[in-house]
Amino acid sequence: MIRRKLTASLKEKIKKEFSKLRLRDFDGEALSYLKKVRGAAKGRKAKKKKHKEQSKKRATRFESEVELTGKEKPLKIGKHTVDPTSKAYEIIILSARNKNQSLKKFVKENESAIEKLLDDYLIFVKSEIDNLIKQIRELPKKAKVFIPIHGKEKSRPRAIFMLHSIKKAMMELAAIYEVVFIEYGMDLYGDLHFNCPQPHEYKDIEDGDELLDWIDEHYPNITYIRND
Repeated sequence: MIRRKLTASLKEKIKKEFSKLRLRDFDGEALSYLKKVRGAAKGRKAKKKKHKEQSKKRATRFESEVELTGKEKPLKIGKHTVDPTSKAYEIIILSARNKNQSLKKFVKENESAIEKLLDDYLIFVKSEIDNLIKQIRELPKKAKVFIPIHGKEKSRPRAIFMLHSIKKAMMELAAIYEVVFIEYGMDLYGDLHFNCPQPHEYKDIEDGDELLDWIDEHYPNITYIRND
């Protein structure tokens, strides 16, 4: 049966199933609306493809513009020493080139802004605790681990021990699935930052629900799924 009248229910059906419907089954305003929805979807798909290609081009441009010779010296900016192998160095040198300035002139004119960026900038990511432990083990030698975020540097064995301990306590005391997620931050030096409790903070908690409530209150960056 040919559908011509565009009712509210047909309109909703077209929105949800436009890719499955056949043009020959429609006429009039219903056919016009189906073509309109298909056209909009096609436009969105093309726009998404274009955006993806542009992002790829920007990434390639970034990599080519910050290609280094290997002879670069570390930059001293306030209390920071920026190694040429770090992401921070790449961002600084690219910014200088975008302004058509020498690296020395750009740093001199923007020292306070660069220092603030180095102090504050973090990219946050969520990971399962076992995966984060693996990542810490595989960090480059120069990378550091800070607990809490922007806190004191911890040795890798200590950081791994803290992560292993909190997951072990949660698994033993609480009814949760065997995955515990934690949000952590990476700075422009490739250093890793995260909040995690010390074992002595929860050693006296013996009830699973009490432990989960305590984690929710004090460490919202640690998440889990209850197995009720």
